[in-house]
Amino acid sequence: LIASVYPMEDERPEEHAANVRLIATTPDLLEALRSLLDALPSATTHPAIRRARAAIAKATGERL
Repeated sequence: LIASVYPMEDERPEEHAANVRLIATTPDLLEALRSLLDALPSATTHPAIRRARAAIAKATGERL
């Protein structure tokens, strides 16, 4: 179990379903992003790579 997700009062059913899918796939997305970064040279400084590293840090509570 990753999370229990309950609809908010003003949330549409399709929005709630999308949020549930996103939360359920978060561990897979995080692992996929880590795998992609691991496949790149560590010195890569492209802005997208910096954003990916920042997103991982935010998701895991790590500091950059």
